[in-house]
Amino acid sequence: MRLQWKVFFIVTISTAIAAVLVGLVLSTSLKAKDLEEAKHDALERAILIKSSLINVMIGTDGGYQQVARTISELNLSGDIEFRMIRAKHVVRQHGMKRNEVSRDEHETRAIETGEIVNVMDNESSYRLILPFIADERCPVCHLDMNDKPIKIGTINGAAVITFNLKERERKSNEVIAYILASFVVVMILVAGLILFMTRKDIVGPVEKIVNALQGFGEEKFDVKLPAFSVNEIEIMAQTIREIADDLNDRKAKGEKELGEAKARNAEVEELILEKASAMGIDEKISTDGFVKGLSVAMDEAERGALLQEALCFHQRTDSEMVIPSDPDLIQAVAVYLSSFIGCCSERVKKSSIELALEEALANAVIHGNLEIESPKTEEEIDNMGDLIKERRSLEPYSGRKVSVAYSYNKVGAKFVITDEGPGFNSKEVVDGEESGKDRYSGRGLIILKTLTSKMEYNEKGNQLTLRFEL
Repeated sequence: MRLQWKVFFIVTISTAIAAVLVGLVLSTSLKAKDLEEAKHDALERAILIKSSLINVMIGTDGGYQQVARTISELNLSGDIEFRMIRAKHVVRQHGMKRNEVSRDEHETRAIETGEIVNVMDNESSYRLILPFIADERCPVCHLDMNDKPIKIGTINGAAVITFNLKERERKSNEVIAYILASFVVVMILVAGLILFMTRKDIVGPVEKIVNALQGFGEEKFDVKLPAFSVNEIEIMAQTIREIADDLNDRKAKGEKELGEAKARNAEVEELILEKASAMGIDEKISTDGFVKGLSVAMDEAERGALLQEALCFHQRTDSEMVIPSDPDLIQAVAVYLSSFIGCCSERVKKSSIELALEEALANAVIHGNLEIESPKTEEEIDNMGDLIKERRSLEPYSGRKVSVAYSYNKVGAKFVITDEGPGFNSKEVVDGEESGKDRYSGRGLIILKTLTSKMEYNEKGNQLTLRFEL
C-alpha cells in the first residue's frame, strides 16, 4: 500500500473514532448535566407550587373546592401531574376525597420521615414528594387522632408532583446533535487539512526521495531534489544528494579507470601478439588463464588476514599445531584447519566442520586445560569471562597447551585434539549414561556427535579424535 493511502486511511479512521468517542462523551455528559438542571428546576417549581397550595388552603380555611380547582389548574399545564396525599389524622378529620393515599414505598417514606423524596420513574418522568409539615398556623384547623390540635412538626400529608421531561429531553438531543454535527464538520475540515499538508510536506517529498533511490539501481545518479520545508525530510534529501554526487563521482572514476584498463589490456594483447608472431605462432593467444589465476590470488588474500593469526602457532610439521589456552584463538584455528578440506567433497559442509572444531577446541581449552565447569546458573554465566581471565594467569593452567594433529585425503579427515588437563569420565557422557543433573555439561558433546562421522575419547578423557567422511 502506498504511503499516501496509508495516511488517508489513518486520518479517516482516526476522525471516525474521534467523532464516535466525542459523540458518546458529549451525549452522556450533556444529558447528565441537563438532567441535573431539570431536577434542580423541578425542585424549585415544586416548592413554589407547594407554598401556593398552602396559601390557598389557609386563605379558604381548607375549603376543598378551591383546593381541587387549584390542583386541576396545575394538571392542565401539560408538563406536570399533581396529586395530594393525606395523613391519617387529616383523613379522619376531613375524609378521603380523591384516593389521596400513598401508592408506593417512596411516598410512604416521605409521609413517615418528612423528607423530600425524588424518584426517576423513567427516562422522561421525574417525581418529587414534598411533605406538608405543620407549623404554628396548622393547629388552628387540624386535629390529631385524639381530636386535639396537632403539634408543630406533625406531617399532615404530601404533595406529589410528577414532571414530564420529554420536551426538555428533545431540546437537549437537538443541542447535542447540533454540536456533534458541528464537531464532525470541523473534524472533516481538519482531516482534509492534515491530508493536504501531509501530501504536500511528507508524502510528496518521500515519493521523490524513493524515486531517487530506485534510480540508483539503474545507475541514474543525476538527482534533482528540491529544498523541502520539513527539516527531517530535508536532512534525508540532503543525504541522498550527497550519496548521488558520490556515486556519480565513483561512476565517472570507474569509467575512466575501466577505459584506462582496456587501453592497457589492448597494449598488452598487442605486445603478446607481436611476440607470438615473432615466434612463428599464428593463433590468437587467450589471456583467460592469467585472469583466472589473478582472481584466485585475490580470494586467497581475503582469507589471509583470518588465517594469519593461526599460522603463527603452526608447528612446522606436516600434521600438527600447538596453541596456548587462549579462547580468542579458537575460531581462527578452526577456520584454518577446515580450510584444508573445504573443497574435498560436496557432501560435507565446511561450516559444519568449522563448528565441530570450534566446539572441540573450546572443550579442550576451557574445560580441559583451564578446568572450568559448564555454567549452570545466570550468575555463573555472567562470571565466566572473569574466571577464564583469572585461570589464564595462574599456574598450572597458564602453561598448558592444546595440540591438534590432523590428516586428510579425498575420502576423509581426522583430527586428534589433546589437552593437558586432568581429563574426565568420558564414557558416561559419550554413551549417554550421564545422570539428569550432569546432562547440562554434555550438550557440547551432543553437538559433536551430530556433526561428526565418528568421535572417541581416550581412557583418560583428555584426548578427542574426530573423523569426517568426505
